[in-house]
Amino acid sequence: MPGYLDQTNVFLNDASPNSFLAEAAQQAFDESDDFLGYFTKTKVMALNYWVVYAKGISLLQMALENPKVNFEEGSYTISRHKSNFLAQEQNFQDTVGQEYHTGWRDNQRPS
Repeated sequence: MPGYLDQTNVFLNDASPNSFLAEAAQQAFDESDDFLGYFTKTKVMALNYWVVYAKGISLLQMALENPKVNFEEGSYTISRHKSNFLAQEQNFQDTVGQEYHTGWRDNQRPS
């Protein structure tokens, strides 16, 4: 499970101009009439991935708490993935924008 979370984190936390998130945000921008539509489409897509990531962390927590499972690096691994989760949210805000943004200027996606 930790390896799958690592791979998912690389995918979700990619901040390059051609990342999945940047491409999805651009597509939502192109298909939206206003910021709310753009933000909502992109946020719902990200939330679907975050739910899966959070469930993975929950499975790690269950393994750590089970006395029959030898998961010595459990606390460190869980802490690392929780930090990654927060970094993914920051990457989302940096790429897509923030909820309190009130609109677009000069037909530009918020930064």
